[in-house]
Order: sequence, then structure tokens, then C-alpha cells
Amino acid sequence: MDRLTVTGTKFLTPAIASKQELIAEIERHQKYYDRLAEYEDTGLTPEEITSIIKEGVPSWIPKYLEYRDAEEQGLLIKLPCKVGDTVYWISHFKKGINSGTVNSIRISKFGFDLEVSNGNALFWREQEKIFFTREEAEKSIETN
Repeated sequence: MDRLTVTGTKFLTPAIASKQELIAEIERHQKYYDRLAEYEDTGLTPEEITSIIKEGVPSWIPKYLEYRDAEEQGLLIKLPCKVGDTVYWISHFKKGINSGTVNSIRISKFGFDLEVSNGNALFWREQEKIFFTREEAEKSIETN
């Protein structure tokens, strides 16, 4: 579908009896033009708009908008893993790879810290020193 509007264009109308009437007429036509431009900016055809109206708002849209607002406010975060996941780290003492289970995740202004247990001890690890697959840990040993 070809656009009927060009963004930024102002609509002009023929001369009317008074200056005030002319201004009012121009403003009225400009509103129509702006509304048409907004519609065209959606990229949807009239048939698609009609279909959306008939079907109603999909059930996931309100939740999506809630998440988007939370993210914009800095309230939505993506955790590095789940509690219960197995993680890996390099043991410089034994020159090998250790693994453990994530018991909790602590969030601070510096990032994430993971509370990990390996059967013998419970300790905190910084996310930057944790690998989420054994392959990542092995690759890190090879590159260092």
C-alpha cells in the first residue's frame, strides 16, 4: 500500500473568510493528516486493523507491557542461572575444574554472586569466575 502522507508535511487549505477561520481550518486538516500519518506508520493494512479489532487484544500483551515498564525502570533483571543449577570454576590450587550446585544468588550494585556448595563446603563465587558448562571452563583453561 502506498503512503498518502509524507512525514513533516503541513497541510494547506484555500483562503477562507477570516484569518481565524483559516487558522482553525488548517489546524483541523492538520489533525486529520497527523492521524492518517500515525495509522500509516503502523504499516498495517485496513484489513489487518479490522482483524486485530475483531480478535481483541492478545492475552500476553498486558503482561509484556508490564515487563517492559519494569525493565525501563531497572526493576527487571535476567539472572545468570537458576538455583539448583550446576556451575563450574577453575581451581588454581588443584589446577583443575570444580563443580557445585547454586544454592542462592545475591544481587548487589557490583553484579551477581552465587552461593555454591560442592558437597564439602559452602562459599560465594563471583559470576565472572563461574562457567555454566564444563566445556566453557575447559576452554578457559586452554586459553590461559
